[in-house]
Amino acid sequence: MWLNIFRPQGIRPLSPTELLALFSAGRTTYKPAKEIIEEMRKRSRNWQPEAGTVYPALHRLVDKGLLEKSPDRKTSFMVSERGYLFMSSISNEIGMQLEESIAFFQTVLEGIIDLNPFEAEPIITKGEKILETGLKDLQKLKSAVVEEKIRGDWKTVDVEFD
Repeated sequence: MWLNIFRPQGIRPLSPTELLALFSAGRTTYKPAKEIIEEMRKRSRNWQPEAGTVYPALHRLVDKGLLEKSPDRKTSFMVSERGYLFMSSISNEIGMQLEESIAFFQTVLEGIIDLNPFEAEPIITKGEKILETGLKDLQKLKSAVVEEKIRGDWKTVDVEFD
């Protein structure tokens, strides 16, 4: 699967849960696991991560050296220096992932059209709505990034999505 490119040097690729947990963890201070889970839920549209899935992912990220566990609170985490390096190294791969995901689902839709064009139309309509919402969210994110770059406070970008 295309997510295999999210591989920190010398270790197994990150799962989608690990990747989302890493990007939801505290950047400058330790963040409690419950807040990380809430952040992941806020950023997900249909998937609602459960503690039983996220806690093991957080501990795997600690084992991989991408997160640090708080010395005084066992369930608080912060991105490590290695985690920052990894996160900043995958920016090109994120763009490739977007392209690959779209190509993948387009191929699947073409297969559905070949089998039964009547089933494809509602799926395509839903896809159009999802892409429209996604484009609006990306535009919000881009505006927030530009604003943060102007203020020079790039570590605090926080955007509310629909």
